Amino acid sequence: MGIDDVFLFFGWFRSVECINGSWRYVPGSVDMHVLFGWLQIGEVLSVSQQIQEVVTHYPWLLEHPHISSAGRFRSTNNTIYVASDSLRIGGRDTGRVGGGVFDRFRPSTGSYCNRPHTLVLAFTGLVCAGR
Repeated sequence: MGIDDVFLFFGWFRSVECINGSWRYVPGSVDMHVLFGWLQIGEVLSVSQQIQEVVTHYPWLLEHPHISSAGRFRSTNNTIYVASDSLRIGGRDTGRVGGGVFDRFRPSTGSYCNRPHTLVLAFTGLVCAGR
């Protein structure tokens, strides 16, 4: 991975609901393949070799797990990817920031596996009352 490469964040999810202060899966809800965010690499920080230098230049990373728990990452490729200022595709600025979450939900029209295949372009902060 290098400068201008793009990470797409995704996973399999199901609908949830808050019942009496506790979250649970909605009975009968289908699995959803969710694409919810992106990060275009603006800078690659090699943490293994230069933790103090990274923290000096980026104090906001002090509590990042790859810094605060660097001892847990025994590999020599402990790396943090910092988002670019803006998202560029094919060398053209899209007018979007270099990392974030998609702001829409749109089911896909195709099925690429044996599960219901849904592309979700949204992620919201849900709070379950009573917890």
